[in-house]
Amino acid sequence: YRNLYVSESLEKRRKKVIRKLKAGKGTFSCYIIALAENPANQIEFYDSLFLQQKSYNKEYVFVAGLAGCYEEALHIVKKMAEDTYENRRDGDIRKFITEQQGSRK
Repeated sequence: YRNLYVSESLEKRRKKVIRKLKAGKGTFSCYIIALAENPANQIEFYDSLFLQQKSYNKEYVFVAGLAGCYEEALHIVKKMAEDTYENRRDGDIRKFITEQQGSRK
């Protein structure tokens, strides 16, 4: 996601974490906030080690945020909801993220 949400604890090692995730390697102390695979849902978050499971569909993962722990992931989801409401005046985080990704801002 071009406007990736990143928690403070990961900001200093942001590039390293992104590089590891792109290479398919899990990284400890990292939660991924992504658009839900099911379009009826908005977002989901989980430990990055979850991506290493063979049964997980890695081709779809649209990462919108990275957090250092579960609590930080909750704060990022809250920030996404606030940004969504501020910009769209509704709670459709999925639509907000996809609109932001498609814009040339």
